[in-house]
Amino acid sequence: MYDFILTLLDPYAQKVIKKDYGLYDAKIVSVERMNHGRSAVEKQFNNGSFEFIAKVQYRTYTGPHNPPETVEEVTFYIAPSGVQTVGHAVKKQK
Repeated sequence: MYDFILTLLDPYAQKVIKKDYGLYDAKIVSVERMNHGRSAVEKQFNNGSFEFIAKVQYRTYTGPHNPPETVEEVTFYIAPSGVQTVGHAVKKQK
């Protein structure tokens, strides 16, 4: 399932990540279902919503024989209406 999710999110990741990366080096950090509502009862009623926040890490490189340079974490908002990128953080690889 992880490969399936990474493949579907790849076109959106390509829009924000400006370096080369491989899906074989991507990792899903978390997937959370969005529960809307102010009270516990409202949140439980909306527990079956089809809106998610997914965080994925991508290791970038400049060439096929070079070590990874950065780890880029992209946060996606996924809903039936489409996918949006809502966050992007870059960390230098040590």
